[in-house]
Amino acid sequence: MVEQLLLAVDVGTGGVRVALLDPHGQLEATASVPVDTARPRPAWAEQNPDDWWEGLKAALPKALDGIDASRIAGMCVDGTASTLVACNRDGAPLRPALLWMDVRAAQEAEDLTNTGDPALKYAGQETVSAEWGIPKLMWLSRHEPETYSKAEVFADCVDWMNFRLTGEWTMSICTATCKYFYDSNWSGWPTNLYTHAGIPDALGRIPS
Repeated sequence: MVEQLLLAVDVGTGGVRVALLDPHGQLEATASVPVDTARPRPAWAEQNPDDWWEGLKAALPKALDGIDASRIAGMCVDGTASTLVACNRDGAPLRPALLWMDVRAAQEAEDLTNTGDPALKYAGQETVSAEWGIPKLMWLSRHEPETYSKAEVFADCVDWMNFRLTGEWTMSICTATCKYFYDSNWSGWPTNLYTHAGIPDALGRIPS
């Protein structure tokens, strides 16, 4: 009997990587495709989300060369967190994604920290990082209000890729908690924090 395979997809900063593994964790095949990063200004880092999808489409046939695709029993996707995609409901990006290492929202992170909102402690620390999702949403609302207003979905990298694969919007509980301050043990989304951030309307557009 031919063993089934698991397909792992990693959307990293440098590109898209795929791997095929047997049930014992032994690597059977791998392939990768680079993705360009734009740095239009110091501290800025952006990628085109469509490049992630095209990268997956290019890498997968390479990894499957000589392998029967019907052996694939399941797949998983991981990627960089705090990589914000502002897009339409159909997944079409409205602008390049703000990568995790994009720290243009330093002022917004400081402003959010200074609110002293109790919800800040649920992310493990009370000092907000400019990498995280809420400061980036604040930056969009302040500096690109047209894009912010037009966006129907604010997704993270993995959520966007999962939507392209399944047609369903959802956010990883890890990303929601650590980068967007969702608290599954108490009140869920911290509405007061988003109000203090000046972006209460973002909550209806973050996948849940």
